[in-house]
Amino acid sequence: MVLYSRRTFPKLSSSGVRLEFHGLFSEFHSVLGALALAIVFARSLTRPLVQMTRLVEGFARQEPMEIPVNASGEIGVLARAFAQMGAAISEKTAALEREIEERTRIFETSPDLILVTDIHPENLDPAEIAKLRKPGAPVVMPMAVASEAGAKIAAPTIVLANGESKTVTEIGIEAVPMYNLQHGPKPGELYHPKGRGNGYIITLGGKRLYFMGDTECTPEAKAVKDVDVAFVPMNMPQTMTPGDTAECIKAFQPKIVYPYHYEGQKRDEAFMRALLRGTTVDFRANLR
Repeated sequence: MVLYSRRTFPKLSSSGVRLEFHGLFSEFHSVLGALALAIVFARSLTRPLVQMTRLVEGFARQEPMEIPVNASGEIGVLARAFAQMGAAISEKTAALEREIEERTRIFETSPDLILVTDIHPENLDPAEIAKLRKPGAPVVMPMAVASEAGAKIAAPTIVLANGESKTVTEIGIEAVPMYNLQHGPKPGELYHPKGRGNGYIITLGGKRLYFMGDTECTPEAKAVKDVDVAFVPMNMPQTMTPGDTAECIKAFQPKIVYPYHYEGQKRDEAFMRALLRGTTVDFRANLR
């Protein structure tokens, strides 16, 4: 508007015009000054933005990050904030990768079938079953376990009574009674009463595997036949002494035996080896 002052006000003196133009140049200089400041600010802002962009690209490629510093060796505010954010993201990412790796490992090694023998905590742990169980994997158990666990073990579940047999996920399962004949916490009471728990014989890959559970050498255990691998308990007072276990092994004559529940006591292993000397049983005392 001031540029047109001469036309708009022709009677103004030249000095007046100059004054008007002086006002114009003052405003123009202000605009230039503001533009210059904007350029300086933009440069000061662009540099850390460029640095941040490079950091982001490097982070995406999982490259080591070099945090930019100014002439005084100080980390810029934006760079510091981004570095902290990047470190937090890296930590979360590493934790997530570890969790994925662990879940993958568990899934790859998860059982297709779970068998529960009895209601005692060392035999029945619903939380552990849920952790290890592959989705849809059936859980086989006696009725006492089903009653004890209730809804804590989700379907599919299969209840087998002593003496019953069933094929589950193409695996043959026989429920063998497991119980005490004489050992108990007090007179007239047994640690494992008859009818409550199951031992299991499973047929897998043409082999018969006998998991005796927590039991003494019952008539039903002595009567099992054609066992390729037997897992036998050996601990007192809840199940059997090494002598009892050896007699039971001689009765049903498995090809291979793994003792358990004895916590690796070398004395018991030595007793078992001595008691089974002269038999064809392959005694493998390397489970703990």
